Amino acid sequence: MSMKAELKRFVNTDLNSWLFFISYTVYLFVSIINTSFFVVDYQFAMGTKLLILSILLLICKEIINTPRSTKEKLGVLLGFAFLLVINFTIGDVVTDSVTWIVVFIICARDIDFEKVVKLTIVVSSILLAVIVFSSFAGIIQNHFDSYVARPRHWVGFRYASFGPTLLFNISALVVYIRKEKLGKLELLILGPANVALFILTNSRLPFYLTILVMVFAYLSQYRTIPADKLKPLWMFLVISPLIFGAVCLWAGYHYDPNVTKWANLNATLSGRLRLEYTSLTTRGVKWWPRAFPMSTDGGVFNPGYNFIDSLYILVLQEYGIIFSILFMAIVIYGLWKMYQREEYYLLFVSSAYALFAIIDQLILGINYNTFWLALGVALFATEHDKDFLTANTRHIPISEIESIIGSAPARPRSMVSARRSASQRARMQSTPLKPYKRTTVASRPVSRNASDTSSQAAEIARQLRQSRSTQNIPSEKTTNRSTRRYRRH
Repeated sequence: MSMKAELKRFVNTDLNSWLFFISYTVYLFVSIINTSFFVVDYQFAMGTKLLILSILLLICKEIINTPRSTKEKLGVLLGFAFLLVINFTIGDVVTDSVTWIVVFIICARDIDFEKVVKLTIVVSSILLAVIVFSSFAGIIQNHFDSYVARPRHWVGFRYASFGPTLLFNISALVVYIRKEKLGKLELLILGPANVALFILTNSRLPFYLTILVMVFAYLSQYRTIPADKLKPLWMFLVISPLIFGAVCLWAGYHYDPNVTKWANLNATLSGRLRLEYTSLTTRGVKWWPRAFPMSTDGGVFNPGYNFIDSLYILVLQEYGIIFSILFMAIVIYGLWKMYQREEYYLLFVSSAYALFAIIDQLILGINYNTFWLALGVALFATEHDKDFLTANTRHIPISEIESIIGSAPARPRSMVSARRSASQRARMQSTPLKPYKRTTVASRPVSRNASDTSSQAAEIARQLRQSRSTQNIPSEKTTNRSTRRYRRH
């Protein structure tokens, strides 16, 4: 491979990935530390500067890896337009949670999501352990709510539910990455950790959803019902955000403290219904985004307390009707793409987050919901992608074309990697979550674009072989598929 081709390959693959992962790690570190008492006790003032650095790294990534397809160009254009709207309406574009969702959804479209998952598990677990142990060691505060009905330790975080929600995200990522391989080791680690935080913080929703996700993972290992027989369930999960959002909006408008059932439900939800009703009736809903300040001074029983926990109500009131409709459509379309590619674990876990959003808005942050990035991969995935959670091809050097179309042998390391990948795919196809009647890739209808692309690749390879035979140049036998940021099996 020539020096120019090698440099181009490095820029389009390795450098592109490194810029993203460095930026993502910086964001993850800042966003988690900002939710802890390290910020309060040690005056951590570099958070905004580090977030700006993260944005600059992502800009560099997009400059060297410009969008190729019409879908990508449209996505980048819409994302940039949204950021401009946020900047001139809400104004806090750097620290706004939805800003980072839009940015990372776009920038993660060509990144291997499984690598993102593994990185998130490591970084989040380390920071969670450091914050919790620091609180008990006296390095930072371990605030304690001494309410008789619900005493709660904050375990080093600035609110009691922050730590358990972070652990729920870690648990959901472990379930996703392990899938049917989830075993006793994961249960022995995650189980006691979740129980301990539940006892200390009395945060019920993250704990219950963690149990739900893990039970689903274990039951799926012993199911005998084929996945295609559960289509009603998958369809419900696809549209679950719309259903949950409608329920929140209906309950918020129809709440009546004088009705016993509403009063009891409000008490069960720790006063959330009353706050949503007050917010909807006093501040209303606008068409466009607006500044939407919320206060937690004095606690939930203080008249000045107006914090909204429901993500659906918050997004509707702060970002307006137009953006809320667009946002909901994008989320449902991403879930539909997950269903189409039979990513049932991912679909179920994402729906668990949609359920979480009914009474908690924490999952609006990527540090609490890494699956926003999976949504980005789903939105930009094409019918030509053999695997769902892999990146689209950005650059294929001529020397790799023969290997890609199977016309040239590969090095032993690449052969081993290919065999391992094929074995993994065979095991995945044999799991109970996959339909019994599954058409092979060869039997599926091939689109005209796919046929044209294959014909062009074959023609280039033929010309390359002819040129090498004429010039008596040995064929290039190397391939870099095992180290690319995407995998083709």
